[in-house]
Amino acid sequence: KRVLSDYISQATVDLETSDFFARLYSEVPLAISTGSVSSADEILTLLKPPANLTADELDAVKSTINEMITTITAPAEAVKEPGEIEYPELVAPVPVSRVPVSVHQMSV
Repeated sequence: KRVLSDYISQATVDLETSDFFARLYSEVPLAISTGSVSSADEILTLLKPPANLTADELDAVKSTINEMITTITAPAEAVKEPGEIEYPELVAPVPVSRVPVSVHQMSV
């Protein structure tokens, strides 16, 4: 049986992990855009990832941070202008013939 302290420990770890990812996606983009931070290692030093993250998860976080840095710091010229959308030529609809509404009209 698990004791209450085990549940509290697990809840604490889950809360730390949740808080880490919340700060990652809310505070980091702002810090990058203001120029306060410039590398994934610097950001991870400030965010202090939870101890339960595996090496693969930490690499994924670093990759995400690097993508954020690349996207946010990209010069405006690097952003592609959307191409012109080609629409098909407009054609008037075919006139609809009047359909009989009653049996009497159909038989006449």
